[in-house]
Amino acid sequence: NFERASLGSNWTVYNGNAGIVGSSDLGVLSGQDSLNILAWNANTFNADQFSEVVISSNVDPLTKVQVFVRRRVSDAQRYGFMWDPSNGGQWLLKRDGGSGAPTLAVVAPSAGPQPGGTMRVEARGNVITGFYNGVQIIQGTDTVLTAPGQPGVVIVPSGTNFPTPVFELWRGGDL
Repeated sequence: NFERASLGSNWTVYNGNAGIVGSSDLGVLSGQDSLNILAWNANTFNADQFSEVVISSNVDPLTKVQVFVRRRVSDAQRYGFMWDPSNGGQWLLKRDGGSGAPTLAVVAPSAGPQPGGTMRVEARGNVITGFYNGVQIIQGTDTVLTAPGQPGVVIVPSGTNFPTPVFELWRGGDL
């Protein structure tokens, strides 16, 4: 579990300038760039993983947010459950990172995550499922990322609008 800054040293930021914000939240620091990928490196997790976050009360509604599992260090590919506020708002399930990584499923247009809401992604074998507040939103299959990898989160601000807190709580690991 993530809560407060005591666990900050176990995060690896692969792209951007995100991290522990205000000793409490995972979020975006000042002067950051447009993509922030944070993975949890404290343990080696099995191939069947989960990752979930509680949305901050202060998250900007134009911010893209993703929870992911099985991130490979070698090429950054991962399975992610994502809210994309563009095009009327979409829930996406993606194999992200690397070259030619496809979108596996889309639900749009839709309402996005609200403050206090929980986003969760699970990978079981080749089935990847996204949940919001415990309700299944989206599911897809893929056979590329079957090995252990790191779970984590992605924060993508809109334009020059840099939110500070994005996630109040993160949990992840083996299913």
